[in-house]
Amino acid sequence: MKKIFFLLVFILNSVFSFGQFRGNNWCFSDSIGLNFNSGSPIPFETVLSNYGSGDVVENSSCISDENGQLIFYSDGRRVWDRNNDSVCVMGTSNYSPSITNGTIYLPFPGHEDSLIYQFYINRTGPPYRQKLYYSIFNKNLRNGFGDIFNNQANLLAVDVDSISEQLTAIKHGNGRDWWIIAKKSGANDFLRLLLTENGIEFIDSSTSGGLKLQSPTEGGEISSSPDGTKIGEVFLHLRKFQILNFDRCTGEISSLFSDTVFVSNSFSGAPYGCSFSPNSSKFYYSTWDTLYQIELNPGVNQFDSKIIGIDSSGSYVFRQHELAPDGKIYIVFSTFIYPNTIYSPLNMNLCVINKPDSVEINSDFQINSLYLGGKRVTIGLPSMPNYNLGALEGSACDTLTSVSNEQLSVNSIVRIYPNPSQQELTIEILNGVKPKSITVTDATGKEIMKINSTKPSTQVNISSLSAGLYFVKVQERDGSVTVKKFVKE
Repeated sequence: MKKIFFLLVFILNSVFSFGQFRGNNWCFSDSIGLNFNSGSPIPFETVLSNYGSGDVVENSSCISDENGQLIFYSDGRRVWDRNNDSVCVMGTSNYSPSITNGTIYLPFPGHEDSLIYQFYINRTGPPYRQKLYYSIFNKNLRNGFGDIFNNQANLLAVDVDSISEQLTAIKHGNGRDWWIIAKKSGANDFLRLLLTENGIEFIDSSTSGGLKLQSPTEGGEISSSPDGTKIGEVFLHLRKFQILNFDRCTGEISSLFSDTVFVSNSFSGAPYGCSFSPNSSKFYYSTWDTLYQIELNPGVNQFDSKIIGIDSSGSYVFRQHELAPDGKIYIVFSTFIYPNTIYSPLNMNLCVINKPDSVEINSDFQINSLYLGGKRVTIGLPSMPNYNLGALEGSACDTLTSVSNEQLSVNSIVRIYPNPSQQELTIEILNGVKPKSITVTDATGKEIMKINSTKPSTQVNISSLSAGLYFVKVQERDGSVTVKKFVKE
């Protein structure tokens, strides 16, 4: 019995520790690395610099393996490995290093042991537009230092006119796939993509009822709560912030609260950084000189902004936030005059919220308390999604199904809805395709039914099926097969 118990403990630990340390290395400007594997951040040196010009670099992302070893880091255009050697250069000559949240790394669902997606915002033109691109890397190439996979580089993720500077990712409710969320320029729309084992499978533009952007390249940080149920944003030009609800199963975004930033004095200026506490109960946002906390727990005055810290040094301001693996929130405090080559105690340290789950003064905010090993920070911290977020157990989406009322992929020829369904499922064959066969299989691959229809739209009675996960397989006459998942409730 003891052997069985310890075996179960080992299996459970293996399951729940998968990906546990993917966010344990941070790389950001100017040539700073922080390693959290020991529990506390230890500085190390990178080559993510300010191009030698003294100009600002705020855009960065990085990813480690499940054991906490750094794999890649990037400024959104250049990519380096853990030895600080160049892996590749992506994007266009119009690239700007000054994008608030412009790049993010995600493990490829179902291929986490080898393949990694990098999403990044790149500028095209003139006329100038910002678009979302991606590249795929295999971390096992180049003797384990990683490289581009099968020439899959600089690919357009979705063709929209332009997106702003906000890009984030939240784990799907099934605990494996990823929602990629970007903000459309000059609109209150969010662009939502779903990354599954089949690649970028779904694309959708949703009006959230949130704030409408005015500037085509609106700056300001976007942050998602650790539990994946909230999105927070601050907007530099609008001088506003907003908090939104997020449904991890459907990807639905709905407005919760928005307001103009509070101004403590004439210097307070515009908001730029924001973050959530580890238990997702607190939202933090900062203007140039003031840090605020909003309580999100039910039963309290949820949207009352409380001042956590003020600094009026004059030429230094609060910038981006990031929740770290040690449960603390780190905040940039740097000069707003660029270009420059200034090194001072104010930009050679990070500010820290030591107890971010605590209320107001108990959160223990400390100005410039984490020394960066002689390096300086400019504006940004790396964009780090919650790699450890698990499945929503007991929900309709914990079976690795897709969104309700399935959206279309770029090259999709099949649409099925409603999903989940109890009685009837509609199968649409798109783009004039005439399939060779349509079959429905269960999760083991066993054929449940064969559908004989040449119509563009067919209704199938599924009331007799047991509740669970099923697949619709459409084979074309050239032999290619499209597979769509659905849930029978």
